[in-house]
Amino acid sequence: MLLDADLGGANLHTFFGVTKPRTTLTEFFDEKIPLEALIVDSGIQNLGLLVGAVGPLAMDSIKYRIVPFNGWLKNNCNYVRTIP
Repeated sequence: MLLDADLGGANLHTFFGVTKPRTTLTEFFDEKIPLEALIVDSGIQNLGLLVGAVGPLAMDSIKYRIVPFNGWLKNNCNYVRTIP
């Protein structure tokens, strides 16, 4: 799985030809949809894509959901790389 954690201007999905993703991290933070339900097909076998937020998020939703988000990453990802 590949995660674009940009919470305001995500665009990694465009590299995979996904022009308008059906779900983004906005649904996790604002609507409390489970992360597993937000994984979209990247077009590459066995590679799912979690699309970052493409619009503004409410700061309260981020503040209260960041701990479950980090916990999910820790439990479901073998390798996490951040790019400054």
